[in-house]
Amino acid sequence: KMGNEIYAIGSATDVNLGQSTSKGIIAAFRKTKKREFIQMDIKTNLGCNGGALLNKDGDFIGIINSKLLGLYTEGISFSIPAYRALSALNLKYKP
Repeated sequence: KMGNEIYAIGSATDVNLGQSTSKGIIAAFRKTKKREFIQMDIKTNLGCNGGALLNKDGDFIGIINSKLLGLYTEGISFSIPAYRALSALNLKYKP
């Protein structure tokens, strides 16, 4: 739900910097041309794409996909909902 606490796990583009975890909230749910995204207020690094998005209980809820870059857009990023990604891969996941 919008406003729920979430955590993004990823790594910087330089492997020597290791992994990172960022905390934020679900800002919105977006749908465009048969694609769905979870909009987050988390500041993600470019290397975080493909990282896990988890809820406060540690459940996998999405895959970090992209972020907006530009003037006045810091902290807006998107993930693919887990159920969409797993469905496309024909995988089943039970939290």
